[in-house]
Amino acid sequence: MIDFRYLSKRSKAAEKAFLEIYRHLSELPDPVPALEYAQTLQRRAEKVSDLEVENQKLRETLAEYNNEFADVKNQGKKENFASL
Repeated sequence: MIDFRYLSKRSKAAEKAFLEIYRHLSELPDPVPALEYAQTLQRRAEKVSDLEVENQKLRETLAEYNNEFADVKNQGKKENFASL
């Protein structure tokens, strides 16, 4: 035979637990603004990373140009010296 008092007590305990959890969850702040801010920070970090890569490539190109310029300058000095 089913004990209705036990089922009623169990049901009330489950409802109480549910309402307690719901109350705690309803007091939490909305996570959407924090998630949007985190997404903005992630985009900025990706952009910084891309700019760092581009900066490194530009530094390497500049170093190559400086080396080429130094070579051309040295060749000019050698030609001037040779013509004396």
